[in-house]
Amino acid sequence: MDKTTGNEIRYGARNSTRLDISELTPDQMVCVYDPKTGQEGLSYDRALVLARTAKRHFPTSRGIIMIQVRPQP
Repeated sequence: MDKTTGNEIRYGARNSTRLDISELTPDQMVCVYDPKTGQEGLSYDRALVLARTAKRHFPTSRGIIMIQVRPQP
């Protein structure tokens, strides 16, 4: 998904957004897991883009939960 236009584009294309890990729970909530390996955290802008992408993939969802995931050292 192109993050500026919302159009479908090929995987890995510049300005694309993909949900690495997501699931729709039985109560229609979308959980989006955003893996992080560097020092940067999940920014507000990135969270908003991921939420919009999740809503496109799961239009009947009641809400979205964002979870930042970091590997254990």
